[in-house]
Amino acid sequence: MNRSRWAILWAVTLILGGVLLLAQNLELIQGQFRASVRTVIFCGLGLLFLLDAITTRGQDWWALIPGCILLGIAATIWLAELPDRAVRGEVIGSVMMFSIGLPFLLIFLLKRDTFWWALIPGGIMTVLAAIPILTLGVRGEAIGSFVMWAIGLGFIVVYLANRQHWWALIPGGIMLVLGVIPLLTLVTRGEVIGTFVMWAIAAPFFVVYVLNRQQWWALIPGGVLFVIGLMPLLATTQLHGQFIAGVFFIGLAGVFGLLYLVNLSKPDMFWPVYPAAVLLAVGIGVMAFGQNWWPLILIALGVVLLLRSILPRRA
Repeated sequence: MNRSRWAILWAVTLILGGVLLLAQNLELIQGQFRASVRTVIFCGLGLLFLLDAITTRGQDWWALIPGCILLGIAATIWLAELPDRAVRGEVIGSVMMFSIGLPFLLIFLLKRDTFWWALIPGGIMTVLAAIPILTLGVRGEAIGSFVMWAIGLGFIVVYLANRQHWWALIPGGIMLVLGVIPLLTLVTRGEVIGTFVMWAIAAPFFVVYVLNRQQWWALIPGGVLFVIGLMPLLATTQLHGQFIAGVFFIGLAGVFGLLYLVNLSKPDMFWPVYPAAVLLAVGIGVMAFGQNWWPLILIALGVVLLLRSILPRRA
């Protein structure tokens, strides 16, 4: 359909819509039919946008968004005006939110190579649309898990659709694993959940490194989160707090030591040795001297570096 015909069709639709609304405002339309007028207007406008997207074979993909939303508004008005409240408010809310997410899902299916991003808002709104219905008979913990799993799955699909979008593994993996937490609160202790959370967030960073060894930076947040995750477990043991604090610093030193080892072939990757040495010294100092006296280790390291800088080196 050419543009001039579209202009005529839109003009006629606007005129008819204006006439119906004017008649309603002048009370020429009886009360029981007023909701039907609004439903017809929104439905007609929504169908016009969808027809535009279909006849242009997806070139006017943007028309799917107002088209679906307007149809959703029409459906919401119609359902809300049914006699004796035949449809519950939770269902009506779900219909409206799904109408917002649906066009983004359609855009992703039509142009997944260039509009992959549409899956994210589409998936989130679709998940949110399911929540009102789930609240009718599902426990809150299960709903929380469902929401996080569904959102995480959307990011995983973005990665599977295009492997260059490796970054999607991080939020996707985190959301998938965090989805277990609401269920864990029913069966296990808080310390275990804390460890699980930290290790769950760390896991996607390790996956990123395994898939692409050039992304060595991922070992830093992954390793630090892994070490932090050890702390809740160690706190449940009989170990002294001084020893646990030392393990924390030594663990961080191990992260930078690992970073150095995996990059031995790169001359410019010697720098991790310095934070590894300092953190290792701090960890040993905390274990040996306690939390009050461990700064002596830093002072000693500073003295060594100062002497190396000012004393003449042997030829």
